[in-house]
Amino acid sequence: MDFLIDPQLPIAERNARFDTLTEDEKRAEVARHAVALLESRRITPSHADYFYAHAPVSQAGAAQNEQGGAVAVYSILEGKRPGVCHACVMGSVFAAKTFLTDRLHIEAGEREIAVGPKGICAALEGVFLNADLFLMEAAYELRSDRYSKSMETLSILPEGFTAVEFGREYEDSRDRQIAILKRVIANGGKVDFTGARKEDTPQTDSVVAV
Repeated sequence: MDFLIDPQLPIAERNARFDTLTEDEKRAEVARHAVALLESRRITPSHADYFYAHAPVSQAGAAQNEQGGAVAVYSILEGKRPGVCHACVMGSVFAAKTFLTDRLHIEAGEREIAVGPKGICAALEGVFLNADLFLMEAAYELRSDRYSKSMETLSILPEGFTAVEFGREYEDSRDRQIAILKRVIANGGKVDFTGARKEDTPQTDSVVAV
């Protein structure tokens, strides 16, 4: 996958380069890194959590957390710290932005962090509209009515039904998330499932090291 921001760069450089991108470029680049994190099994797809990260204290790296140092979630996503991340498609986008910008930490004395829809929407402000996130989540959860209240959407978007139909073409949760994200990439950063078909969506690559 052709990244605009090399995932091997130090986090400070990833952050600086992310800030130079246009909004469309940011959406597409976040989607690329989310795909890579899913394909490399750094993120486990979830229908129970929006975003959840856990750093076990039994591991030496995470033990520092109980001694006063916060654990950066990006370091878990890099595979440099032990831990796990579970996410729905909104959460995977949120995780990818965290991977690029270092905006999330498991605080000292804690072992885990969970972020809900309002926190994710707030963190992605200026990159994804709430309506964008609603459509992706509708495609992933195969429901267009579930998220209107929690995401403060005032009415059901007609596009939600189109998104659900796209999502139904993928039985596996990981494949569905990846297909949704690749649709965003193929659209140049736009979230639009109008006329989308499985055969028009780039297929999953082999596992990518992040």
